Amino acid sequence: MIIINLATILGAETVYAHFSSSGAYYYEVQAGGFSGFQGASNTILWLFRKIASRSKV
Repeated sequence: MIIINLATILGAETVYAHFSSSGAYYYEVQAGGFSGFQGASNTILWLFRKIASRSKV
């Protein structure tokens, strides 16, 4: 799963997934700067941005 792979790059050891009553999955990455549960798209964007900001020279 891409969320787990990206979270691992940031050093996160835990990713929580919550299945809502509406049938959607929400994710919470246990890493600094992450705020609560978000949908998959927002979680992936947040992870990519964190990785990109770390690699800027």
